Amino acid sequence: MAQHLKLIALLIFTLSASYTSAQSLRKLLERPYGIIESKWEKDAQVDNSFKSASSYTFYRGKFPKDFNIQTPYALPVKNNQKTAWKTDPREPFKTLNFHIKQGDTIYATRSGIACKTTNPQQLLIYHPDQTFAAYLVMNENFIEPGEEVQVGQAIGKAGPTGAAISFFFLDENKFKGGLSSGYPYSHFIPVFRTTEGDVKPEEKTIYQAVTDHDLIMQDMSKRDKKKYMKLHNLK
Repeated sequence: MAQHLKLIALLIFTLSASYTSAQSLRKLLERPYGIIESKWEKDAQVDNSFKSASSYTFYRGKFPKDFNIQTPYALPVKNNQKTAWKTDPREPFKTLNFHIKQGDTIYATRSGIACKTTNPQQLLIYHPDQTFAAYLVMNENFIEPGEEVQVGQAIGKAGPTGAAISFFFLDENKFKGGLSSGYPYSHFIPVFRTTEGDVKPEEKTIYQAVTDHDLIMQDMSKRDKKKYMKLHNLK
């Protein structure tokens, strides 16, 4: 009887954990962003170009101008460590679940700025080319909103299922007449720098990470590159 009750408790806990992590990407993108109704326009005593109540829809990001699918990323593990990924079935859009032991450190796959999120265990990084990386359901998040993050930097600790990451951008092709025709983002699998070169990784295949100086300096300004090269005695 006691063993039966333990199994029921374990099942409830497992279902609860799955529910809280499922489709966390959708929640990350929808909250706190959504439609804002503006009712003051109707009776305003100032010149009102709308002439009636209006609504506005806000989306994270900008349409990329220089998006290049061949831009290399770092694997989310320490330099020279190995990992593999598989598709995360809990998410409605393409999400890569990297094999990292629970509690082990997750490293930034690309440099950028940390965005504000409603869940402190999630991290959304906005890259210089207007793409995003969403790190979902971490056990611990080391980064504060507005903080600059460097590729290869420790950003958090992995949860019980590894490190679930989704890469995406706001897609102009999904807008017609200024309005989104549906889900406005496109997700992609980046090219990662490995000991085999810059490769688009196959699912469930082990790769060894390479986070070299060129990758670290990739998104730096000329000034920051000079400082970095001087600090590391590079020519």
